[in-house]
Amino acid sequence: MQPFDAIQSPINGTCLIEAGAGTGKTHTITTLVLRLILEEGLLPEQILVVTFTTAATAELRDRLRRRLQDARHALLGRSSGDAVLGVLLDQIGPREIALARIEDALANFDRMPVFTIHGFCHRVLNEMAFETGSGFDAELVTDARSIIQSLADDFWRRTWYDASPELMDVAFKTLKNPEDLVQLYSSYAMPDLKILPDSPNSIPVSNAVFRERCAETRRQWRQYRDTVLPMLATPNLKANIYGNLDRPTRRDDLRSKRDAKIEIWRLQMDQWTLSSTSGLPLPEALTYLSQTKLDASTKKGTQAPQHPFFIGCDQLREEAQRLETSIQQWVIALQVRFFHIIDEELARYKQDKQVLFFDDLLVLVRNALRQDHTGQLSGLLRSRYRAVLIDEFQDTDPVQCAVFQTLFTTDDHRMFLIGDPKQSIYSFRGADVVTYLEAAQSVGTRYTLTQNWRSTPDMVHAVNVLFSQCQYPFVWPAITFRPATAARAGSSAPSIPDGLSPLTIWLLDNPAKEKGRGKVTKKTASKRIGVAIAHEVARLVGMSTQAKGGVAFRDIAILVRTNRQAQEIKRCFAAANIPAVVYNAGSVFHRPEALDLRRVLDAVADPAAEPAVRTALTTPFFGQKGDALDFKIQTPRWWEKVLDRFFHYRALWIENGFIRMFRHFMVDEQIAVRLLKRPDGERYVTNVLHLAELMHQVSVERGLGMGELIQWLNLQRLEPYDTADAHQTRLESDDDAVTILTIHKSKGLEFPIVFCPFIWEGLSSFRPPALFH
Repeated sequence: MQPFDAIQSPINGTCLIEAGAGTGKTHTITTLVLRLILEEGLLPEQILVVTFTTAATAELRDRLRRRLQDARHALLGRSSGDAVLGVLLDQIGPREIALARIEDALANFDRMPVFTIHGFCHRVLNEMAFETGSGFDAELVTDARSIIQSLADDFWRRTWYDASPELMDVAFKTLKNPEDLVQLYSSYAMPDLKILPDSPNSIPVSNAVFRERCAETRRQWRQYRDTVLPMLATPNLKANIYGNLDRPTRRDDLRSKRDAKIEIWRLQMDQWTLSSTSGLPLPEALTYLSQTKLDASTKKGTQAPQHPFFIGCDQLREEAQRLETSIQQWVIALQVRFFHIIDEELARYKQDKQVLFFDDLLVLVRNALRQDHTGQLSGLLRSRYRAVLIDEFQDTDPVQCAVFQTLFTTDDHRMFLIGDPKQSIYSFRGADVVTYLEAAQSVGTRYTLTQNWRSTPDMVHAVNVLFSQCQYPFVWPAITFRPATAARAGSSAPSIPDGLSPLTIWLLDNPAKEKGRGKVTKKTASKRIGVAIAHEVARLVGMSTQAKGGVAFRDIAILVRTNRQAQEIKRCFAAANIPAVVYNAGSVFHRPEALDLRRVLDAVADPAAEPAVRTALTTPFFGQKGDALDFKIQTPRWWEKVLDRFFHYRALWIENGFIRMFRHFMVDEQIAVRLLKRPDGERYVTNVLHLAELMHQVSVERGLGMGELIQWLNLQRLEPYDTADAHQTRLESDDDAVTILTIHKSKGLEFPIVFCPFIWEGLSSFRPPALFH
């Protein structure tokens, strides 16, 4: 694969430009647009630029405008400091023509189509309604999750209305609530997806035999309990399974380990026999009381205890396994049926309400192109756009790829696919690695960008060494690692101390193993790592302080996998008095502060409900401990005074609205003063004030009363997919603080020093449905 020269490489046909992070993708795109305008004479409106997020389109549009302005200044004789621009302008021919084209492009820049893929398809459907067969008045719904959630809730109620207890006991291990169904659908619902197994029909589940076996085993236990339990005290059974028979001589409890186990099994069986449940899950004791287990646990050359009850336990366990297997198959059929039903109901909903979802935009354009037998639609679009540049192409999916390949893979068009093949394995961003590889094989020419403009030379070299150790570092043989070269001069960035290695791998020692206590636990390892990072951060910043320059807290980032890990690192930093902020940790409604606030508001809304007031007092807002609520140790009339305050806040809410009550509450109870004493106090107060602001806004806009506003807060807490910008958690003061963020949120950001504390952790053992090609 040849390196791409933004000035000399041909710009005809379809080509793929593979570019890793920091290799100047955006600079390459702006150079290509310049060449299309200067060399090909294309107008801004004839050049379609597509990327994958709204924020990226705004940034790309700004970069394109500034590059055109730089070209204009250079043509007018001003120095631009851009070596690539200087070479490009020297070889384009008459400067008068070039200047006229650049000035015309700037004058008409607002007509240049810089879109997200969804924005492009939306424009096609709006402007070419006749050609695409789409409606004129369809409303675009940007977030369909609340609609899907409502349909899932209804499906859930219908499913379990008359379900048997056994069915629920087993099925709820896989599906705990309607949100699980919504998550499943949101993760896997995509155009042209085939669900296996094909049939959505429910599988019949019979629990009659299991119930008979349960009843019989319970009857036998009551009859034979005092007979079979002593039989387990035989020395014929292996001690490592059934416990040692030796009795201790220096303890108050003179029972052997076997006696203790038998007592536990007796209690389990008694409890199970007397319970009114379906029988599932079976108690662990039934395993040790089964003839199969006893036979397998008998010492060589000896005889296992024999009794009809033991055989009955085997029969019950076998029947329970059969029932559980059939229920698990039923759950699979339920999930398949859910996909079919939601697809049908969503189609009906969209038709009745005249709405479109984001993914509908892509499918409608693709289907319209498939049915464009006369070529009218494709002809219109091809004549409108003469060149197409698709940024972040590794994030494409089969529908998006089909749209652009159908439209612009012609001899008369220039199409540039710019992306990082290594990132095509990131399915969490919607990337489809197979689609990317198929598209890469179909293009006319493949290029690569090899110069890294972001990292220091030492860092580039370290990454090259690390990834060159493995033949297939990105799993897929077709995705190879190509060493980069550093474009930046010098050996170190100004804010990195001398002598600090570009890439350091820390190994955690294990003193527990040295002392014969086995392996270090995951919990202990995580805590020790957090403390170690805090000490290292303090050391680096301390070195720089002594040297009057260098590393500041804001130069350091900690990349984690989950928000839970982010909070764990934040606690370690707080203990070391290191300022740190968690970057965009999700919806503020999913923070503990939202639940605490709701508990306080419950008490304000109904102070007569004394348990609600006691609960509110135990939240961090008041910080009361349980013993402080003991009336015996409080002064006379203490409780009446507490209730009077809550009744006062209730009256303020009713008479003057939520926000005025909240302000009085925060000041009179000195809430902020109390909360700021916590290690996470600044974050806690920031979130509480943010929640209050959102509640005030919705109470004014919708005219919500006290109960309605609390109910709204509850609904927001239960909504698992709220991604509205207004609801994202805000940062507390971050003028000079370490940034803690998830790996998923770190794309495109730069920090001089980065710690990755948890990449040693294995993936979750949970195995979701398999998505395969």
